[in-house]
Amino acid sequence: MKRLSMLICLLPLSLLSVERGLAQEPASPPFAQSTPTTESDKAAYIKFEATELTLWRQKISNFDARAETDETQARQAAKLELATAWNAVAASSITLSAAGEADWDRAKKAYESAKQALEIKWAKFEATKS
Repeated sequence: MKRLSMLICLLPLSLLSVERGLAQEPASPPFAQSTPTTESDKAAYIKFEATELTLWRQKISNFDARAETDETQARQAAKLELATAWNAVAASSITLSAAGEADWDRAKKAYESAKQALEIKWAKFEATKS
């Protein structure tokens, strides 16, 4: 319940980060350790990633809007691939937020893997957009 409360508290903060400008992206997570040393380390990492999720949500929303105006088959395929990758990131984010100490490393690796796959797909489609 404590972790759910933390997630509920962090979500509005992540939405406020959009006001900083979508072009700004956080440089790196607040700590590089696999396992957080304190609950505040974990909360800082989750807050950082919530900000990144907000930025990705906006990027994908903008991409979807462009896809609807340019309904080519390739653009629709890209939209589906990005939606699938986004759903994997969103699901692993929830798992990461709820992870206890025993599951933290596994959940963090799964989240970072899903996020990396999204970033690769995004770069691929950004390179081909007109």
